[in-house]
Amino acid sequence: MIVAALAGPILGEWVGWHRVLAIGAGFLGVLVVMHPGVGSFHWAMLLVLGATLGFALYNISTRYLAAFDPPAVTQTYTPLVGLLVMTPFGLAAWQWPQEWWLWILFAGLGFWGGLGHWLLILAHRAAPAPVLAPYMYLGLIWMSFAGYWVFGDIPTTWTLGGGAIVIVAGLYLLARERKSLGGAKGGPASDVDPV
Repeated sequence: MIVAALAGPILGEWVGWHRVLAIGAGFLGVLVVMHPGVGSFHWAMLLVLGATLGFALYNISTRYLAAFDPPAVTQTYTPLVGLLVMTPFGLAAWQWPQEWWLWILFAGLGFWGGLGHWLLILAHRAAPAPVLAPYMYLGLIWMSFAGYWVFGDIPTTWTLGGGAIVIVAGLYLLARERKSLGGAKGGPASDVDPV
């Protein structure tokens, strides 16, 4: 929702009501999975809000850069900035891994993270940020499967029901975007929702 809200004023990619509906439905699906209650406020909750805002700005800036820079440039400078900013914190708490296979896990994390960022850059070159935003909710589904596979956590009815809402919202958005392309023959998605 933050990406959709910021994409209009920052990128000029205004959101039509069909996209708002899909984004809202995806968010509803996440709420069904989380089924949050009303409880006390803790200051650490603001860290989650900050991380969410940072992720939205990351997506907006990736979309902005995709219009001007080749993917290899963005793929180089984004992790380089992260390296420069985070290295002092990492070195302050560094402990050498005791097992050889941990190095393989670290290398795999770097590879898959880099590949994911590369694909995100390519996606932002082809579609407006508000179109891609609801698909971020799909991560909730993949994480649920990973939780089952790695930790044996069985998805609850809440997880399955919310995941179904997320999938339907994504499919609805995909169908609307394909319809808005009309006779574009596979060109980039329109920045303006036709309805």
